[in-house]
Amino acid sequence: MLRCLALVTVLLLPALAAAQPSVREGRGFAWGGLVVVPVPLGEVRYVEEPVPVPYYAPGAGVLGRLGWELPEGLGLYATFSVQAFAVEAQAALQRYRGGLELRWTIDTGSAALPFLSAGGAVEFFSRDGALGTTGGISGGAGVAFAVAPWAQVEMGIELSVAFPGAAFVDTFWLLTPALGGTFFF
Repeated sequence: MLRCLALVTVLLLPALAAAQPSVREGRGFAWGGLVVVPVPLGEVRYVEEPVPVPYYAPGAGVLGRLGWELPEGLGLYATFSVQAFAVEAQAALQRYRGGLELRWTIDTGSAALPFLSAGGAVEFFSRDGALGTTGGISGGAGVAFAVAPWAQVEMGIELSVAFPGAAFVDTFWLLTPALGGTFFF
């Protein structure tokens, strides 16, 4: 995956050098999507039968984002995510997540735009027809590359925590690398 990210970056360097991001003025309405690879950290146990979940890491999924970027790179986004994890001798463990994300994009005066994010979400976990609900928080960091004033390619990593609730007895920690893009209008 790192080789792929490096190759994408090298191939986009000419476009990156010519892009003029307007983060200081705020880029307005934004929407985007990312491919995510959630990696569970440690064990987690179901509420119904408190034995460790025999999942295979990592999982796979997609994340969508819709929101507004204000001047100085401060943005507020609604996020939606669907993820799945293979589980031994069971249907896949599915994670559905909807929440709010506060994101700060740092204007460096170049096409490379580092960002930090923090958010909260309602999370639904489904397995074998049962649906468990819980809440979660997340924090992330990464870098976006402005390929045009209205578009960026981005890569980052997020640490998210799903609290114990109707789905799990334990706190579910996930480290999630992501790769995708955002468009501004």
